[in-house]
Amino acid sequence: AQPNPDKIGPSAPGTKPPETAETGPDEKERERRGAEDSAQDAARSVPDEKAPSAAAAGEAGDEEDAAEDDVPGGNVPVWLAAGVILLFLLGGGAAAWFFLDRPASRPVPAPDAPVVIPLVNPAAHPETEVSPVDPQPFVPIAPVTPAVPQLSAFQRELGRLQDLQFSSEAQFLREYPRNTLRPSNEEERNALNTLESAYIDCDERVNVAAAREPLIRNFRTMVERRRSAAERAALEAERAAVQAKIRARDEAETARFDTSDYNYQETLPIRKERLDYAMVHALRSGNSAHWQAFKEAVKAARGEPERVKEHPKRQAAAKELADYADMLDAAADQCHFFDAFLANRGAGLRGKGFPFGDSQAIVQGAGRNFVNFTLKPPKGRSVSKRVDLSREQPDPDDVKLIDGVGRLLGRSDLYFYHLLGHGEFQRTPKELAPSDFWRNRAPLVAENYFRRTLMLATEKEQEALEKQFGERLPFRNAKKTMR
Repeated sequence: AQPNPDKIGPSAPGTKPPETAETGPDEKERERRGAEDSAQDAARSVPDEKAPSAAAAGEAGDEEDAAEDDVPGGNVPVWLAAGVILLFLLGGGAAAWFFLDRPASRPVPAPDAPVVIPLVNPAAHPETEVSPVDPQPFVPIAPVTPAVPQLSAFQRELGRLQDLQFSSEAQFLREYPRNTLRPSNEEERNALNTLESAYIDCDERVNVAAAREPLIRNFRTMVERRRSAAERAALEAERAAVQAKIRARDEAETARFDTSDYNYQETLPIRKERLDYAMVHALRSGNSAHWQAFKEAVKAARGEPERVKEHPKRQAAAKELADYADMLDAAADQCHFFDAFLANRGAGLRGKGFPFGDSQAIVQGAGRNFVNFTLKPPKGRSVSKRVDLSREQPDPDDVKLIDGVGRLLGRSDLYFYHLLGHGEFQRTPKELAPSDFWRNRAPLVAENYFRRTLMLATEKEQEALEKQFGERLPFRNAKKTMR
């Protein structure tokens, strides 16, 4: 194949293309490509069975070059490429200057994180020379002596009194009135006023309040006494008025006793009621005057048969009243004797004993409403036992123990007479009463006592009795039958 006359390219290696009058950028590109084609032709000149002929390769190369030449704008001007390269160089230089010239940034440690100072190992960097630091000469620092404030006499005395205020209030109270403080300016005057206020408060708390307390207590006691005295006087006046009223009624009833034989017989329960009240009132109060009044009432009742001897129809009622007075007087004597034994704490029988079943009962002592025993069985340990005499329904064993005390005292039925004399019965147990008469009469004695007590009581006293005895059957019956 013949080379294209319009194309300039080397036909053999080493052949230089002819130069034209004007050699531009396009011509230089063609020359470069021609040199590459020559090198390829030289490589293909080696015999190879499978390789295509050099002529065919040349034709193919010519065809590719022709195709490239036909592409519009395929050749880039040299000045444009140089400008682009220059721009890249300038941008890279600016970036290098920007990043290399700024100081290296370090991460900011956390507030509580320890500061890590990298250590340089001289052995790992032998090329680094560490220059020794010249030691600086030690210069001792002279101690600074604080200036001692100069206190005035006023300030020293003020400070001493303030110390006493907190260390010893008693000494502060003694020292302050004798102070000679004379303030010289407004500040010292204010300090002295503050100390004076502290002295007044301390004196009020330590001296005045302590002395005022007993005065206030005495004043309240005096007021209470006057009030109590006034209340007692008012209560006595009210009681006297009530008793005067009851006395007038008693006198009217007594006068009515003798108006006729019928009235004498019909008023016999009222006379027995008066005797019951006189006995229980005397024994419960323990008052000797009340006991004497009961004895006088018994004596008057015993003299009724003689007083009405001129009225034969009244003799039966008079004798019944006299017999009842004798029985009541005997019961009262038994109760009064036993009360004296209890008041003496059982001194006469302390340590004495009597048989109690299989055991031995030893009297250990007594009180107003109790007797203490020690029960000693034939075998085993001794047992302490207290008999409560205020129980309305006593235990049978308690009755036996008190009866044993009565035998030691030469008396009998002491438990029954104690309850009878104090009006403690609601109903009398069969095993306790000494006779059928007292078994039926004992609750009525208590009822008569409560009825007359309510009649003679003031309104406030009736309320107190209601609270104390309101649950007892004799009291409720007495309240229903008040006259």
